Amino acid sequence: MTATSIKVDWSPMTANNFTGGSAIISYSLEWDLSVGNWQQLTVNPSLALTYTVNSGIIAGQVYSFRLRAQNQYGWGPYSEIIVATPSSVPSQMQ
Repeated sequence: MTATSIKVDWSPMTANNFTGGSAIISYSLEWDLSVGNWQQLTVNPSLALTYTVNSGIIAGQVYSFRLRAQNQYGWGPYSEIIVATPSSVPSQMQ
């Protein structure tokens, strides 16, 4: 385990809340390392509901994340942007 990481979890989307009403076949999680520089974290296709960034994280820096889903009709819109600011890892308790 590294001293700095961010774990992102999300709830599964259902066919009822997605355009066309068909099943989700992939999720795409992206993060923004600087204003407007979005980079995909997940590998398509991916039905995982969690992703952990284990490298490149700096305590105190602000990171933005967004998610979208795909079904047989294509990609849906991006979610609202979620912001995370990791802090230093506390000392281990004995």
